[in-house]
Amino acid sequence: MKNTSRQIKVPSLVRIKPGALERLGIYLRRDGHNRVLVLASKGLPQILRKAAQKSLTSDCCERFEWIEVSDNSFEDAVGFFADMPYQVSAVIGFGGGQLGV
Repeated sequence: MKNTSRQIKVPSLVRIKPGALERLGIYLRRDGHNRVLVLASKGLPQILRKAAQKSLTSDCCERFEWIEVSDNSFEDAVGFFADMPYQVSAVIGFGGGQLGV
């Protein structure tokens, strides 16, 4: 029988410091995560996206999915959660702030 229950610990891992993005995969690996779902703000600068993807690929993950999010509605959040693969061990929220003036 397949286990269909889901549990989320919010947040279990937070890093805010210089160089944290380049070490994202290392932090996740240390915490036992190797299958990751990234929910990233649409329009995130390419340099940030590439840095995160490089770290996830080289330091951590056997698999990760990257989804761009343009709306922060409750309904969309529930939809992402409902469609999330069961094998995902971590969900990363990336972005959400405003860049520029």
